[in-house]
Amino acid sequence: MCYTSGYGLDSIFTKLQKLDWVKLKQTVPASGNGWGKNSKEHHLKKDYAIEISINGTVVHEWTWKNQSEAGAKEVNKKYWNAFLEKAEAFRKKELSSKAKKEEK
Repeated sequence: MCYTSGYGLDSIFTKLQKLDWVKLKQTVPASGNGWGKNSKEHHLKKDYAIEISINGTVVHEWTWKNQSEAGAKEVNKKYWNAFLEKAEAFRKKELSSKAKKEEK
């Protein structure tokens, strides 16, 4: 089993860091930190699987077809855009829920 993070995963973290509402709780994969082999608490059981969570809730997940897709320099727009849509819906729902609690 290979424990090196692919470029696609690195691309996801780069994009996440650019979102003003994201605060990452874990180390970002980098060639110098051995993230793939050292941060085992983030390993998923399924090869090429990706899960992105907001406040502990998985809002989007997918599985790359193969190493070639996972190793692409940029995450495929279909995955990223789907995440952004689901994240926006989740955040709106969370804000609405918070507002209702404050009304009570």
